[in-house]
Amino acid sequence: MKYIRADRACFDPRLDMSRIFVEGWHQWLKQLTKDKEKLVQAFAHCFVLENYYVAVADGEVASFVAVTDRKSPFMTLDKKVLRRELGLLRGTIAMGLSISI
Repeated sequence: MKYIRADRACFDPRLDMSRIFVEGWHQWLKQLTKDKEKLVQAFAHCFVLENYYVAVADGEVASFVAVTDRKSPFMTLDKKVLRRELGLLRGTIAMGLSISI
């Protein structure tokens, strides 16, 4: 296993990170949709990679952790992406849920 800062990975780790995120938060996220792949696509954009370290095993992210100075965000949500992936109503609701995540 190799540990690297997410923005220095030789591949885009966002989808792998999003899969882990959705798996961990699915209990709450399933209110938006039970389709895990839709949730993965909806939230993959939100990770600010320079604030994450990833554990890479066999070319995939096995785990990740956010490290921040509390001044720079570790997640940024794009309402257009959320609405495109989840629909107008659910995408708007996702913006509200994300405040508490």
